[in-house]
Amino acid sequence: MSKEIVILDGKKVPELQAIGESKALRIKKAFEPMTKMLIDFEDAFNEVISEAESGEITPELMAKAKRLRLDIVKMRIKTGKLKDKEKEEARRESKAIQGVHNILVCALKDKDDKIKEIEKHYVRNVILSLDRRTKRLKRGNEIQQ
Repeated sequence: MSKEIVILDGKKVPELQAIGESKALRIKKAFEPMTKMLIDFEDAFNEVISEAESGEITPELMAKAKRLRLDIVKMRIKTGKLKDKEKEEARRESKAIQGVHNILVCALKDKDDKIKEIEKHYVRNVILSLDRRTKRLKRGNEIQQ
C-alpha cells in the first residue's frame, strides 16, 4: 500500500478544489488525525500481510490481525461520525444562507410591489386621460357633422 493515499490535496480529492481554500483547509484539518493514523495502519497491515504470506498463520498472527481489524473498524466509524458532523455544519451554513436570501428577497419584493403600483397608477391615469380626450374628440366631431 502507498502512503501517498493519505495526502488530502486537490489532486487526490478534486472536490476540495471546488470549495474555498479556507473551507478545504478546515476539512483537511478535521480529518488530519485519521490520515496520520492511516499511515500507522498501513505499516501494521503490511507487516501482518508479510507475515501471513511468508509462513503459516499462527494464533499470534491471527490475534494481531484481529486487533488491527478492530482498530481499523473503530477508525472507520470515527471517520463516519466526523463526516456527519462536518456535513451538519455545511447544512447549517446552507440554512443560514437561505435565511439571509429569504429576508432580502422579502424586503425587495415589498419595494418592487410598491414601485409597480406607482407604474400601474400612472398607466391607468394616462389611459383614462386618453379615453377622455378620445370621447371629447368624438363629441366634437359629432357636433361638427
